[in-house]
Amino acid sequence: MDDTVDEVIISAAATISRLEQLIQERRWELVLANLQTKQGHEDARKHNSTTGELLYHSLEFYYHAPFHVIEALVKAYPEGIVEPMYIGNQIRYPIETAVSGTKEETTNMVFKLFVETNPKCLDNCDVWFLHDAFRKCDTEVLELMIQTNPNFLYQKEKDSSNGLPIHQACSSVMCTKIDLLLIYDPSQARMVEEDSKMLPLHLACRPFDKDTIFNMETFRQLIEAYPQAAKEKDAKGRLPLHYACGGASYRPDNQNFISELLKIYPEAAQILDKQKNLPLHYLVMPKQSVRCDYFGHEMNWLDCEADSVNDFLRGNNHRWIEKELIVLIQTYPDALLKSDGEKDQLVLGTLAKFRYPSCQVWHTAGSLCSKAFICASLQSMQPLYHMSFDLPALVQNFTEIPLDWTKNEGDMQDGELFGIILYYTFEALLQAEKGLDIKTMSNHVPLCHHLGMHYKSLNNKNATGNMTLLHKLAYCSMFCDPIHLMHLIMAVELYASKQGHHFLLADQNGNLPLHLV
Repeated sequence: MDDTVDEVIISAAATISRLEQLIQERRWELVLANLQTKQGHEDARKHNSTTGELLYHSLEFYYHAPFHVIEALVKAYPEGIVEPMYIGNQIRYPIETAVSGTKEETTNMVFKLFVETNPKCLDNCDVWFLHDAFRKCDTEVLELMIQTNPNFLYQKEKDSSNGLPIHQACSSVMCTKIDLLLIYDPSQARMVEEDSKMLPLHLACRPFDKDTIFNMETFRQLIEAYPQAAKEKDAKGRLPLHYACGGASYRPDNQNFISELLKIYPEAAQILDKQKNLPLHYLVMPKQSVRCDYFGHEMNWLDCEADSVNDFLRGNNHRWIEKELIVLIQTYPDALLKSDGEKDQLVLGTLAKFRYPSCQVWHTAGSLCSKAFICASLQSMQPLYHMSFDLPALVQNFTEIPLDWTKNEGDMQDGELFGIILYYTFEALLQAEKGLDIKTMSNHVPLCHHLGMHYKSLNNKNATGNMTLLHKLAYCSMFCDPIHLMHLIMAVELYASKQGHHFLLADQNGNLPLHLV
């Protein structure tokens, strides 16, 4: 086609310009050359022969045209950047169409091109567009947006529950954008999301995706900007700590959230939400972990099957929450005595049920709250109950080893976890004899009425003097699962073959093992 032809006849009723036809044919190098001519400058100002739109308002043009062609359009007709398009009662501006239509790799360049050419192109844009651009574009674009029209940071989208940009950034782990927002205005850390009553810190603690890592320095800056946020409850009565614990098993690279929050507000470990759950309950029960969609909306509770929870707590992944378990127990040991509000499950019962293999966690619990080892609820039995099948392994491997397990390090041997639980169960029974909160425990500990006789026969000062493993097994056997009676029989027979004389060995109070059953 001859480049000197300005218009092409389509019919008696309509003609299209040379520029329009080249764009239809997607001959981008010829489009570029045309836009650099005087005629091309004039054609850029013309409305499309079919749609009546300016080229600036063509979604299809932005989707297919290379960036250098879009740049040539802006140079040929810079005034068109602020030309509105009317669709019924709606007004749409070129930058809105351009950002919506361009491919991901060119979105940032197109946005910067428009704003740098004419900063007023953002003056009348709808809030939804500014929020959409905030989510799509990089921090350079965000800086331009803040410089030219910062009001959008404090404006909520109409009929949307996405919150303000600071809420969206925290929900979707946009850490560099959070940094920039806080530099511009630290008070954004105080802004409450209307529907959920969440602060940015709440949203930062909720897991969005397994593959995202929230920068710890950004997290600390959020806290520094508004430390009080660690003490604020949302509409569900939850503190940021509840969400940090709920996300620890789902987003393991951000477990330090918990320790950072406890530095600010250690009392948070004692706070129940509206479901009657403590932060610790969310940490040890992956079934209750929650994650959010792109916009930060809370999705359904992750309904993990028992096998998945088992794999998590027993496998190598258990170390994801080990440090945080320890710090939460150290901060509020009595949390181990409180069942969760959904399933009435106790923490140690849950850990024992899935054979949580961390010596340090069990020793921390035993040293700070041993009575939790004899604590039960209507739906949760004592830890020893869940470990009855390990009785033979305990006798096989640890008959002649003292029950001071605290010096053991490394991976657990078969039967070792039962031994640790047995050790602290026995200690708890001795402490109960001394009246250690026995009144407050009466609702939790289903002790048989005849245990008082056992307490009287045990002099606590000397009780451990001649106590063998068999004595402790006998004394704590009340907590074993009757269904696993065969394992108990096997353990007793194995014990008899290894240390038969222990059956006739009395402690310093004259109790044979049989007396303690």
